[in-house]
Amino acid sequence: PGAYKEDRCPGWDLKVFMKRTSFLVLSISDCVGALAMFPSSYYIQWWLANGLTNFRLGVLSFILGLVLAACTIAWFFVLSHALKHGVTPLIAAATLIAPPSLLRTVAQAEVSTHTFWGTSYSAMVICVLSLFFEGIRSSALWTVKIRVLNSRWRLLSYATIFITLQGLLGAASPFLCEFIARKSGASFISRNQKELADASASA
Repeated sequence: PGAYKEDRCPGWDLKVFMKRTSFLVLSISDCVGALAMFPSSYYIQWWLANGLTNFRLGVLSFILGLVLAACTIAWFFVLSHALKHGVTPLIAAATLIAPPSLLRTVAQAEVSTHTFWGTSYSAMVICVLSLFFEGIRSSALWTVKIRVLNSRWRLLSYATIFITLQGLLGAASPFLCEFIARKSGASFISRNQKELADASASA
């Protein structure tokens, strides 16, 4: 029967690809952010250089992970309620929240010293808080993208293109960031908290 004969996934529908300007701008910003992915995921190495032992890091990560999970669940409730009143709050969250990796970089740079003077737990809390902001920003971005496209098939095809590109740029991020860091006299290949913070700031 014809109904089953035509039962297949729609095409890529690339003819309207360039017409979704908002989706393109948001996706391109994610791709550019992927180039700086390496420093933003290097914070655990900085925690170890900040004097935390593996055991203490594990305990603190477990406790802060539970707090982070509770905050994330609360955000999902806020998100579901906000969708009932339009996408304006989501657009604000997607565009006005600065990349949380900048907050982590500033916190690490402020407390880092070449000579170890003690563990900074406040910097660790700020880093965890930045992860929560990162979850807010990421979920808001994807919700706005879904609303902009208004088609799950276009979302599937277009997001596949950009996620693939984002992954390729993310794979190049360690090499690019290390190159930029060395140009500034720093390096990620270190166990000194100050050197790691300087490398993150330069990259």
